Amino acid sequence: MNWLKTLLQILVLVFAPIILIVVGAGIAVAGIQFSWLWLVWTGVAVAGIGVIWILAYFSDFDLF
Repeated sequence: MNWLKTLLQILVLVFAPIILIVVGAGIAVAGIQFSWLWLVWTGVAVAGIGVIWILAYFSDFDLF
């Protein structure tokens, strides 16, 4: 069962930031369509968290 835990951790580390970026971009586009500035910035923040997650994962800093 240890391999299953490792596989799940790899899937989360690979796909979670990508999902955050895609969802954040979708929220930002919806905010632009509805002219809701708060929704645009929420989408930018969500996508930014995904980008920071990827950058932190590939950096030499021991964050994870």
